[in-house]
Amino acid sequence: MKNLYFLLLALTLTACTSSPEPRRFLLGSTMPIEPIARSEATKIRVGIADIQLPAYARGLPIANLTSSNEIVVDDDNRWASPLAESLSRAMAESLEARLGVAVLVRPYPRGFRPELEFRVTVDRFVRTPAGAADIRGQFVINSQGDVAAQRFSILVPASSDSYNSYADAVAEAVNEITHALALAAADEST
Repeated sequence: MKNLYFLLLALTLTACTSSPEPRRFLLGSTMPIEPIARSEATKIRVGIADIQLPAYARGLPIANLTSSNEIVVDDDNRWASPLAESLSRAMAESLEARLGVAVLVRPYPRGFRPELEFRVTVDRFVRTPAGAADIRGQFVINSQGDVAAQRFSILVPASSDSYNSYADAVAEAVNEITHALALAAADEST
């Protein structure tokens, strides 16, 4: 009986010390996307090879910039799924709307060889103290052996300092990046 008492006491103490579930945020599109004018190449195969993130942004916790050089990850506020996967899906969706073609994300189906392939390397992916999305990096476009690269630096203010507003700002930043990708793709295919 004494052992049962201690077991119940331990379970009660464990329940009292557990922390609340972290909040989880989805990355989605926030605005209608205007298609980029395409010439004759409307049936090209397009792929997103990969998206590389800095080490601090690879996990689920959201990375916050607290000063000019300090980043703190927030275990209480997280992305709902791994950020690289969410970014790949969001960029593919946005590129499809802009280019008017299907955009596949690696791993590609057997036999799929993209004629136009994107690689994105993100150097900075943080939530600023004001809640804005600060995303910087470069993308590389491989168009059947011809390679072009372009840097990007995007700062999208949030409507408030909430994490919901930050998720919306990230979605807007992704739309801006894919707009630049689509323009570069249109240049490559002409």
